[in-house]
Amino acid sequence: MLNFFKKHLFALLLSAIILGVLIFSLPTLTTKPQLWTDEALNIELARNFLSYGRLGLVVEPGVFSDVPFLLQSTGYPLTIALAAVFKIFGFGLAQARLFVLALMIILLVLVYWFAKKLFGKTQALWATLLIATFAPFYGDGRCVTGEISGFIFLIFGLYFLFYPPEQNDHLKIFNPRQFLAGIFLGLAIVTKPSVYLMLLPAVFITLFFLKRRFYSRAFNVLIGLAPAAFFWLILNVPNFLAKEPWLKIINYYKNPFAPLSVSGNVFLNFAGLPHNTTLIYFFVLLAIIFWAVLKRDVFLKPHQGLLFFFASYGALALIYFFKSPGWLRYLIAVELFTFIILGPALKAILSSLNFKNYWFGNKANLLGAALLFLAAFQTWHLFNGADLFYSDTPERVAEFVQSRSLGKTVGIYNALTIACLISPEKKFQMIDIMLGLPVLGKDFLAAEENKWPDFIVSSPEEALFISHKSAIKKKYELVYSNGGYDVFYLKSERNKLK
Repeated sequence: MLNFFKKHLFALLLSAIILGVLIFSLPTLTTKPQLWTDEALNIELARNFLSYGRLGLVVEPGVFSDVPFLLQSTGYPLTIALAAVFKIFGFGLAQARLFVLALMIILLVLVYWFAKKLFGKTQALWATLLIATFAPFYGDGRCVTGEISGFIFLIFGLYFLFYPPEQNDHLKIFNPRQFLAGIFLGLAIVTKPSVYLMLLPAVFITLFFLKRRFYSRAFNVLIGLAPAAFFWLILNVPNFLAKEPWLKIINYYKNPFAPLSVSGNVFLNFAGLPHNTTLIYFFVLLAIIFWAVLKRDVFLKPHQGLLFFFASYGALALIYFFKSPGWLRYLIAVELFTFIILGPALKAILSSLNFKNYWFGNKANLLGAALLFLAAFQTWHLFNGADLFYSDTPERVAEFVQSRSLGKTVGIYNALTIACLISPEKKFQMIDIMLGLPVLGKDFLAAEENKWPDFIVSSPEEALFISHKSAIKKKYELVYSNGGYDVFYLKSERNKLK
């Protein structure tokens, strides 16, 4: 038995980390973090692709919004895969969250594999543990958004691009590994453009400064990127030869956070920097990595490409973050890569220092103690200080409406988290809460009275609801209220409600 544990120690420890992630995640899988707007949009897109073959938002029965290309904050590699999950296992928030939990486990195994290839088993295990105890890994990973799946593609892309070192291929125009790198990098970009679009210039900056066959390597990466971009066009911009959708895309990306101003965001983010504990924490960790690069050539040389990419992408991601309303999820890839590189960086620093062995025994023990302290600190924060907000409100409201709306229509104001759980064939919705996007849908209570929906779902503080409040109170009856959302039912049909 002892020999078995020794032989399979790292596999057992990795399994223990994964088991810990499952034990922590499963009890509150659909409620912590709470279902939120961007995630709800992706669930709706996946459901509509399954039902109608379109990655679009249903704004009334049989009618889609006219800007599907602006709704791809999370791209088709995730939403179509989620549609396949719904096809096999049925539709539901639980199925969606189990799918992304599986992606989290895949990411942990992949991080271990990647770090083991580069830095050895011990450092790979530390990297996996640090990620598994990091609160935003759950805040972003347990939501149906593309940060985690995009990082999976990114790891494969960087591995094929930089490892193993090239062997006498300087005469080759086409390089399969670099082409594969482009494939995976392209999938990462289209999976979560707001997080991974910056990797494109970062890759080309890195290839340029490496000064090794820049043009051929860039060419191979570009042709690898083409399929992902092509399928994005086909799925989201069916009339891509027309100029109108491109004008809308360009206008959107001028400031994807409108009506907020970029300069205002930058000012507020810099002003809040002394109070942003997450950024301060990572600036300290990044300073350690930078110190290692300066101190030890042996740390830099074998991983020059990866480290240069990390620096380039990190700088660009920080710029994008400061332009945003302060959304830390734009830095999740930088944070995950920091944990992969941190252990080897600390090891390189310790190996360059001259000091006697004291109570900690040796440098290896000191390194292990430092990384264990970080993992313990992150675990404490995960259980005691992390903002993984709990709420089961969307599920409860949607369950009430679904159970009582057979054959009836439902109108929803600015509540995509509820709307995504309501059947699309009977749903009217109007959305005016997403930054950078136009109003989606029409005001269904502005139509003729005989076309009003049987149910209305809205927050009582919603401006559109308030504007129709007198008419709603006259024609509808409040039948349910939960967590800030009210459900109304047409009085003329009230006797039919069960």
